[in-house]
Amino acid sequence: MEESFSTKIFGATIEFGVGIVKNLPYYIEKFNVQNLLLVTDEGIIKAGIIDKLSDILKSANIKYAIFSEVQPNPIDRNVIKGLEFYKSNNCDAILAVGGGSPMDVGKAIRAVLANNSDIKNCYVPANISGDKPILIAVPTTSGTGSEVSTGSIITDTAINRKRIIRHIPPSLAVIDPELTIGVPPFLTSATGIDALSHNIEAYVSTRYNPLADAIAIKGIQLIAKNLRQAVKNGSDIDARKNMSLASMMGALAFNKGLGASHSLSHQLSTDANVHHGVANAIMLPYVMRFNLEFAIEKYADIAYAMGVETYGMSTIQSAKASIRAVYDLCRDIGLPDSLSAVNVNSDMIKVMAKKAMEDHCHLSNPRVCCEDDMLLLYKFALEGEKIK
Repeated sequence: MEESFSTKIFGATIEFGVGIVKNLPYYIEKFNVQNLLLVTDEGIIKAGIIDKLSDILKSANIKYAIFSEVQPNPIDRNVIKGLEFYKSNNCDAILAVGGGSPMDVGKAIRAVLANNSDIKNCYVPANISGDKPILIAVPTTSGTGSEVSTGSIITDTAINRKRIIRHIPPSLAVIDPELTIGVPPFLTSATGIDALSHNIEAYVSTRYNPLADAIAIKGIQLIAKNLRQAVKNGSDIDARKNMSLASMMGALAFNKGLGASHSLSHQLSTDANVHHGVANAIMLPYVMRFNLEFAIEKYADIAYAMGVETYGMSTIQSAKASIRAVYDLCRDIGLPDSLSAVNVNSDMIKVMAKKAMEDHCHLSNPRVCCEDDMLLLYKFALEGEKIK
C-alpha cells in the first residue's frame, strides 16, 4: 500500500512519502525556478545526503549553488553570509536541506529578502510581508518540524540571545522519511524529544485551537510508540516514517504556542551550547511538574497517549503518570537527566533565568512564570532531582 499524501494545512503545503524526494525536480519546475541556493550544513554533506540530492538535481539540469556555513545553533552571521552567497550566485529560490538549523537559516534568508532590509529589522515584532523567493524545505531529521513552521530561531550575537523571525511557512515541505535513516542514535534521541516537547507544550498551551490539540495528541502517541525503536534500529522505516509525521505534527500544533520548557531550553543552547533536544529532555519533566495543577486534565490525556495504563487511575494520578512517562522515555533513549551532566553549573543559571523571561515561548505556558520560577526550575534540573 502506498503511504504518501499531499495536503495544505495551517498555511503549510506538504508532500509526504517514503522515497518522495525523487520527485524534487517536478516540484521545483512547477515554481519556474532558474537557480537554487541550496542551504545545508557540513554534517549533511558528510552524510552523503547532498550527493544524493545533487544527482537528482543534475539529472533534471537544475542549477544550484551550495551554502553550508550553518552552525548547529544558527547565528545572525550565518544568515548574512547566506544572503551574500544568494546574491553573488544570482539565485532566485532557496532549497533548505537538513535539520532545524539549515531550515531556519534558509527561512531567515528568505524573510530578509522579502523584507528588503537588514536582519536586525526582521526579528519579532517585525511584520514581514511578501511570499518571495520560493523556499522548498527538505528535512533530514525528525525533530524541529521547521519545514512547516513560520518561525526561524536565530541567535542575535549582539546580545547572545535566541530571537525569532516570523514570516510565512516554506512554499513547500518535501518530507521523505528515507532521508532520516542515516541519523545516528544520539541525534535521533535528541531530535525526537524536541518533537515530543513541541507536541506536549502545544497541547497544554493556553491558546485556543482544538485542531492543533488534535494534531498534538496524535503526535505524542506516535512518538511514544516509535521513538525507542527508531533509536534502537535506525533502519526501521516504519518507525522513521512515524517520527517524521510526529515531527511535522509538532510544528503544526505549536501554531497555538509553546511553553516554559522552550524558554528555558533556548538559553541552554545559547549560553551553554546544549543541543536543543537534550535541553528539552532535561527541562520538560520539571516544567510539567511545575504546571501540573494548571493542566491536570490535559496531562491525563498525555499519559494515555504515552501508553500509560490509566484505567482505574484518578485524573490527578494519570496526570502525574504523564510526567514519569516522559522522564522514563528520555532515560530509555540515553539522554541525560541533569544540567550538571551537560556542564552547566550554578553560576550560569541566574543569568539564564533572566534571559528565559525575555523569551516569548513561556507566554502561553499553562502556569504564569516569573524569573524566580525559571531559576528554581534550573535548580531542580541542575543535579537532576528525581521525578517520582
